Amino acid sequence: MIHAISGAEIPYDPLIRALCMSAFHDNPKGCSKRGVKDNCPPKISMIDDFFDMEQNFAIIYTAFKIGEWSEKIISKNPQWKPDIYPDTPRKGAEYVADITAKLKEKRYDWPRDHFPEQYEPWESKRGWYNPRQWQETAKAELREEIVRFKEAWPGYTVDTNPEARGVNVTGLMANVGITLDWRWPLPHDIKNVTYRVALAGHLKK
Repeated sequence: MIHAISGAEIPYDPLIRALCMSAFHDNPKGCSKRGVKDNCPPKISMIDDFFDMEQNFAIIYTAFKIGEWSEKIISKNPQWKPDIYPDTPRKGAEYVADITAKLKEKRYDWPRDHFPEQYEPWESKRGWYNPRQWQETAKAELREEIVRFKEAWPGYTVDTNPEARGVNVTGLMANVGITLDWRWPLPHDIKNVTYRVALAGHLKK
């Protein structure tokens, strides 16, 4: 799916890039790609240093039907019982809460839907939603959408990692009417979808 958007409608801030340092399941120091890969912070530049924010943009996104995929896994493994989530390390949860508080204070102009919802504990199972089993298929779907985009929208440069450039993807998608659910693993529902998002614009001269 492709949605035209102006540069003024793209919420971004350097603090977004700090979220990749938060501890999560089996990763007590945050994402191991930070500082290693060229398309991850701090090697990658901020969006306003890369794209011309005065030009038009396009959001390219796909919705992978992860609920249907998970339903098949559950039916094959009826012995797997759900666990209680979130299981984020306390240090990681506190770090995210601190970054979020700083963002809300700094970006007081961002509406509420630009920040993730807060949820009560839920039941699910990591094995039901193991990304190693479906992520490559979801990535392939986005690549195909990008190919179609480039054919129809010549002259644009596509960035497949906008969050690394400081883009608030929650707010970005809210601006096109889509609410992202950051719970993981998701509470199971056959209608669950997970989004992959890319951003296309014109390079800054």
